[in-house]
Amino acid sequence: MSFFDLGENQKAFEYINISIQTKKKLYGNIDHPDLANTLNNIGILFANKGLTDKALNFFVDSLEMKKRIYGHIDHPDIANTLNNIGITFSDLLQFEKALEFYEKSYRMKQRLYHNKCHPDLANTLNNIGVTFSYLRKHEEALRYYKKSYKLKKKLYGNIDHPDLANTLNNIGITYFDLGEKNKAFNFIQKSIEMRKNYFCEDDNHLNTFKSYGIILENKNITEKTTYLSQQEERKRKYEDKDFLGKIIRPLTYY
Repeated sequence: MSFFDLGENQKAFEYINISIQTKKKLYGNIDHPDLANTLNNIGILFANKGLTDKALNFFVDSLEMKKRIYGHIDHPDIANTLNNIGITFSDLLQFEKALEFYEKSYRMKQRLYHNKCHPDLANTLNNIGVTFSYLRKHEEALRYYKKSYKLKKKLYGNIDHPDLANTLNNIGITYFDLGEKNKAFNFIQKSIEMRKNYFCEDDNHLNTFKSYGIILENKNITEKTTYLSQQEERKRKYEDKDFLGKIIRPLTYY
């Protein structure tokens, strides 16, 4: 358990500063991957605690150091920090900036992995789709969700996986936003069934998101009542204020 977890933020900041200063003494004025990754990891820590502005500062410092270390060479560490900056700008509701960094991350990952199946590629595609959704560019969002799903399908095959379920959910919601309710219903049903299979239904990861409203529009009265009861019970059980009604973006920091 960290000082952040104990609510002692000031002590946490002090230890973070000690960690940075120790590594700076160790490496002197030389940029080093270990120090760059420490800056990135501190950014992740702040991001996970909701201290988004501080997180962004550390991610940017990490990125600048990595660029000095690797120069013009593509490197997974650079691609991952670009992704982290994209997530942070998204959390700050600066979606155009988020898109800029996601796309830089994606292009670098394409070059690194030569367009082969890789989870990082699939997740960045999904994040780009989410950003287009926030910008209400639903056709563009759908295109990226489908690309993400295609890659994930190759990665996981016929195995149920929450990453696949998330992207199915996002495709369904996007079809709903485009007014294609039947398609929306089909994709969201697949997402829910996959989550039931993976999490054995009672796990706290089994969310129904915006699909809740879509399904209610397509079910008969008896099923509506049952479904409502089930979801409200899960909502109470897990005290998830954001339980229903949103696009799923895996907040994957690297």
